[in-house]
Amino acid sequence: MSIRPVFNWWGSLISTRRCGSHVLDFISPRDWTRLQDKLWPLVLRTGRWKGELELRHFGSASPIPFQVDCFRIDDPRTGEPMNVATVNRDLSAQKNLERALRQLAENLERRVEERTFELAEANKMAGRRDG
Repeated sequence: MSIRPVFNWWGSLISTRRCGSHVLDFISPRDWTRLQDKLWPLVLRTGRWKGELELRHFGSASPIPFQVDCFRIDDPRTGEPMNVATVNRDLSAQKNLERALRQLAENLERRVEERTFELAEANKMAGRRDG
């Protein structure tokens, strides 16, 4: 199996619809090597890969986290790989919520530590007054 024909097919399909772009133009540069060296061969060998990738916004090229389900489509007559398709879900909102939740947890932890210290100090002062 060769990666090149599938990439060429997918790339030429996108180029006719997306102003001459190749499929890799929509993958964040930090995921290019992982996609080419590990994920793409895995999809071609096993038929499927699910996980997270950073895709790029068409206009701004800013990275967007996506949950990706990438699967091979085989020719029903020959059984040979014919195409590769993906179903993607934008994880931006989820990642933003997770980040906000982590910040809230860190702030709460800090406030608990501060209040615990203040309570310990107040207890010391109360003990001095009573003793």
